Amino acid sequence: MLAVVAVLKGKDFTLTGGALVALYVAMLALLGSAVLAVLTGVSWRYRVTSTDSMRAMLVDHWIDSEVDARYISAYCNLETVESLRAGTSLKAHLLLGAAAMQVLSILAMATSALILVA
Repeated sequence: MLAVVAVLKGKDFTLTGGALVALYVAMLALLGSAVLAVLTGVSWRYRVTSTDSMRAMLVDHWIDSEVDARYISAYCNLETVESLRAGTSLKAHLLLGAAAMQVLSILAMATSALILVA
């Protein structure tokens, strides 16, 4: 859009004032959005049952009652699910921030173009 405006204004056109500020805001918002999107892809740590604990279930606890075995399995799964939810929630917030930055960028570019046209 800005390229079309520049072509219409002529070859000696220079971007200044509010239009330039709005364009800087748009570029910074796009950069911020990219950073948040990259952070979303980071593999966050989560808790799992250790291998030693699982081996102990096969050897030392194999004779435990079915009720005890279900409880221990449910407990181990709950620990993992709780930690995964925390990481998923963080990723959702990062993506929401990235989307907000993109909207800000679009609005800033539109503002810059409107200032130039007016």
